[in-house]
Amino acid sequence: MDLQLLLVLTASLLAVLYLGRQSWRTWTGGCGKSCGGASTAPATPAWIDVEELTRRVKQRRSG
Repeated sequence: MDLQLLLVLTASLLAVLYLGRQSWRTWTGGCGKSCGGASTAPATPAWIDVEELTRRVKQRRSG
């Protein structure tokens, strides 16, 4: 087997294993707070007032 092919297959296998592990941890909740899962999400979305949003848009346009 060619060395270059062996390196590509090894890198691909490691990538698949890494993605599989991360997916498994996300689906099972095994990542805790470090993965940004549902356990750290706020219960309700943080809404921005219309006045604050307008002020931010005006600041971007002027500066």
